[in-house]
Amino acid sequence: MALWSLVYRLLVLCLLWLAVKVLYRLFFHPLRNIPGPLLARASVQWLIFHDLAGTRATSLHDAHEKYGPIIRIAPDELSFSDPAVIKEIYSQGTALLKSPFYSGLNEGLPNLFDGIDRAAHKERRKLLGHAFARSSILDAEPLVTEQIEKFLTWVRRKEGTPMNVYAWFRMLSLDIVSSLLMGQSVGALDSDTEHPYLSNLDNHLIISGVRWQLPYLLPLTSWIPVPRWQYFLTSQRRLYEYGKRTFDVYIAKYGRNGQRNDLLKRVLVGDKTVKPLTDEEICAEIGSQMIGGTDTTSTTLTYTAWELAKQPKLQEEMRRELRTARSHAESDVLRYADLEALPFLDAVIMEGLRRHPAAPSSLPRVVPKGGVSLAGIWVPEGTTVSMMNFSTHHNRDAFPQPFAFDPTRWLKTNGGTPEMKEAYMPFSKGSRMCIGIHLAVMELKMILATIVSSWDLRVGKRTTDGTMAMTDHFVLMPMGGFCELYLNKVKA
Repeated sequence: MALWSLVYRLLVLCLLWLAVKVLYRLFFHPLRNIPGPLLARASVQWLIFHDLAGTRATSLHDAHEKYGPIIRIAPDELSFSDPAVIKEIYSQGTALLKSPFYSGLNEGLPNLFDGIDRAAHKERRKLLGHAFARSSILDAEPLVTEQIEKFLTWVRRKEGTPMNVYAWFRMLSLDIVSSLLMGQSVGALDSDTEHPYLSNLDNHLIISGVRWQLPYLLPLTSWIPVPRWQYFLTSQRRLYEYGKRTFDVYIAKYGRNGQRNDLLKRVLVGDKTVKPLTDEEICAEIGSQMIGGTDTTSTTLTYTAWELAKQPKLQEEMRRELRTARSHAESDVLRYADLEALPFLDAVIMEGLRRHPAAPSSLPRVVPKGGVSLAGIWVPEGTTVSMMNFSTHHNRDAFPQPFAFDPTRWLKTNGGTPEMKEAYMPFSKGSRMCIGIHLAVMELKMILATIVSSWDLRVGKRTTDGTMAMTDHFVLMPMGGFCELYLNKVKA
């Protein structure tokens, strides 16, 4: 009886403690006056649910529509949607630091993307910058062309039947980035079945989200002797080990000063003014850039192709613009030099990146000691703050009819109004802007232009607005897990 009495008292104390905590968060917390969903203001559970469900971006955007440009999405976390605040949070001179969320993305070896230390990031970016510079990317064009040609062999085989372009664009993007960073492609396009690297990548994204929101869960369950669970838990490690093995093969084959025009050679050569990376650090960077360069590019290709398939007139306009580029082509793949300055192609790419940003969710930062003023409000130290490009890209003031796919909005405004340019950040902004932007743009232009110039896109029967509804685990993906399109050869 005494035991039950003790349990009862402990339960009552826990409930009282929880009630006091909730009351404090709702009525006495420094952020108590910031609007937001009631459950979000009282508990982190609201945000955890949407993170794990893959609905963070859409749920936060809906909350901004309801409550305004500044909302409280957890007891100690704020989200902003006004594009004017982008510079305050993400500019080079900001006092805000990356949140601990990014530490959950690596296996103990910080890289350019997830490193939190600002000085270390600056040095790392200087060292890697020349490898991802425009001139380096242009030198690597033959390697990109080679993989696109392999992709086109599958397009020809599947003419007249629905092709899951989401899966095939993933395989193409993976082979391109691995060819540039590993000295050889992983061979995803050698077969019509999913490469193991992609399944490990999917697991990695889920694990990263769980590690961020429920850091205690994975260690608690790591002992479960179920082979599939153990395989799932070691996905991140396998991605790193794969990079390590291919790095060793690269060094054995080409040496550290080889003549191959890829990005890894430039990383190995390095910047003589900066301390060179160790082999372990190089492997960590390879893994990070492989992850960053696969699903982001393939997702943008998928959604842009889907939008074009729904609007045949846009395809016709692209073909008219691409006639000269097609006539200059030495192979089935169009040359990047013939595509760089095409305004309608530019507009299509920009609209695809705007309407369906590949990384649509929050990029969290932490307010330093002493607090800061953001958007006219005082934010106390330790608060996590963020913005989503999904919200800025669908800002009604900057982009009228924001959910319409309309490339002409960029043409009518000569590349965008000041408001559009301020809100547009598919590659983030500031010192943490995506280092792979030049490679991404080259891939998007070469692949889309090559396909549309020679093939007509139509939506497959299984592909609907419902199956293409967005879900995000940091990276955007279609709810149905596929995007089937018909690609039929255009008659000459």
